[in-house]
Amino acid sequence: MKGDAGQATLDNILDVTEKLAFIQRLDLPHDLLTATGKPWVDQIVRRVAGEKASEMRRHAPARQLGLYAIYLMSREAQLTDAMIDLLIETVHKIGTRSKRKVVGDIAKDIERVYGKERLLVEIASASINEPSGRICDVIFPIAGKAKLAAIVKRAMRRALWTGASTR
Repeated sequence: MKGDAGQATLDNILDVTEKLAFIQRLDLPHDLLTATGKPWVDQIVRRVAGEKASEMRRHAPARQLGLYAIYLMSREAQLTDAMIDLLIETVHKIGTRSKRKVVGDIAKDIERVYGKERLLVEIASASINEPSGRICDVIFPIAGKAKLAAIVKRAMRRALWTGASTR
């Protein structure tokens, strides 16, 4: 119960949720904290947080329960705040990851050459129609050097990712 919530991970969120559920199942009298002064509650909370389990066992059972009850009521508010912080951090992480993914997809999309099949058919047709023609006279007017370079670059990248040969 005394531990910090930590960073926004699934395990930490589940841990804080479990602690909160435990405290809520105790059905503690929260109106008790509003009836007493905040300085007194803070003093009790600091005392319980600082004592070891062996020191707490030296108290009478009724006193132990009272100290624990006050500590847990205060701790419930702290854990609720920690849970909210964890959820905000999680939402922020999701937003950051999705932005990175969208930007990456846009960057990949920019490199794509649209209509590759149509372009290759036109190149093949031009090659068949003028088999003895020069590349700069027959193929470049159809595809252009930049488009052909983009196709080759994309094919090379795919081959590296899949481990296949480009030849």
